[in-house]
Amino acid sequence: MKKTIYPNAIELIDALFDHVVTNSASDFWRIDIGIVCKDLADEIFKQTALSVENYVVCLDTHCLRHTINQHGSESEKLRGQVPVRKAEIRMLLNVFEHSDTVSIRRKSAIGNDCLIIEKIIGNLYFFSVWEIRKITSLKKNKNSKIVLQTFYIRKTKKPF
Repeated sequence: MKKTIYPNAIELIDALFDHVVTNSASDFWRIDIGIVCKDLADEIFKQTALSVENYVVCLDTHCLRHTINQHGSESEKLRGQVPVRKAEIRMLLNVFEHSDTVSIRRKSAIGNDCLIIEKIIGNLYFFSVWEIRKITSLKKNKNSKIVLQTFYIRKTKKPF
């Protein structure tokens, strides 16, 4: 089976994370962590009727800064959630490529569809929102993108 996520995605995520926590909020970086392969695109289509084959999967400083600021502190524990840190951001790769469910339940601030990608691993529930940015231009070297909007982790009830 062809993979969606690039082999060097962990290193790219680490670099972006380190940049976000040590640099100005005005800096903007975007990293491409993969391209949606046919197998994954087919699975997403089955669940959402949305065709995303060959879309570029991206993270940027804005989404990562939002995730860290809103879901990265120890106060998340008071809400039954796990603080999102670098190790948890790395889990996005597994969540995206091997999701339990994919749905479209909302629009972004600019009206684009958002994929809700969910996965349970052990006693943790991973919830991520990805904006679909479809390029309608005929310009070369322009690819449609799936860009992370937010990500959080909640503890699930322990099995009996």
